[in-house]
Amino acid sequence: MAKQTIDDRLARLQDGRCPIHGRAMTQVAPWRIEKGRPVTIAACSCGIAAKEYEPFGPAELVLAFRHLISPARFARKAVA
Repeated sequence: MAKQTIDDRLARLQDGRCPIHGRAMTQVAPWRIEKGRPVTIAACSCGIAAKEYEPFGPAELVLAFRHLISPARFARKAVA
């Protein structure tokens, strides 16, 4: 498998797919209102989770997985 770029992962998220595997993410939480708009949580079978604001729409990774699209900004700190 070729090395994935950040752009590859972002393109998958725009389609509501797992940024790593490209599989469709399924809804795992009920719809609710957040900041005046509907939102739900969708996840891949691998456990990667994201917020979706419309069915099958663009997804935004939850904080725990944002390092997958911006490694430098969300890098996990090493524990000494």
